Amino acid sequence: MNTSTAYTVIDLKTAPVRLEPVTTATNSQGVIVNPAGVAVGGLALYRAEVVPAGLIPDEAIHWIKSNDNVSFYAGQDTGREAVVRGVNPGSFTLV
Repeated sequence: MNTSTAYTVIDLKTAPVRLEPVTTATNSQGVIVNPAGVAVGGLALYRAEVVPAGLIPDEAIHWIKSNDNVSFYAGQDTGREAVVRGVNPGSFTLV
């Protein structure tokens, strides 16, 4: 019996991933998604949308912060949603 294996290569630089400001969307608890900022001591939820949803698994998405003005809350830095806590006044970037 002959068998063959097929592989699919996904170019993550051109994969259809959308990360954009969405200030009217909420999660199931009513928390605003992708707000313009987070208060010092406050929490904020950020979401990346992958289309189609099954293209990239949650465990393959890792968030990185640009500085120490925010920290990831309870290890929430993997998956489609990241939760950050405001630590210091000033700007920050999530990628």
